[in-house]
Amino acid sequence: MRVTGNTVRYAFVGLSADQTQGARATDDRFRDVFGGIWVSDESLPILGDDRQSMDNQLRRNAIPASPSLDASCMDDTTGAGTLGTANTWTGNTAPADSSQPLGICGPGELIGPPQDDGDGPRSDPRPFALMVRRRIPYHR
Repeated sequence: MRVTGNTVRYAFVGLSADQTQGARATDDRFRDVFGGIWVSDESLPILGDDRQSMDNQLRRNAIPASPSLDASCMDDTTGAGTLGTANTWTGNTAPADSSQPLGICGPGELIGPPQDDGDGPRSDPRPFALMVRRRIPYHR
């Protein structure tokens, strides 16, 4: 799966990749989000498996500072990828010290409070604006 060139605003998490393998997220921009890009091995109880997120490529994505930002980039996987994760993180920009593990997203631009884009400010973020999930086979 490829997620490329998107702008996501007013979301709880801009991009969530849970139990995802081989996905690419490139040149995306996330503004006014609580979390920018989150990669996890967590599964929904209904799926009942524990596949690892791995071999995903996250490149040149931008997560500017905002008052609501908690973690710009988060990857709780372990492996031979960037900084001990199971994925490759390169050229992503975000506020200093806002990624987990530190360093998967480097220092980026700093901006002020959210700007009104004509729709008026939104108080309730939309959860998980882009969600990447592995395909689940359908059996009859």
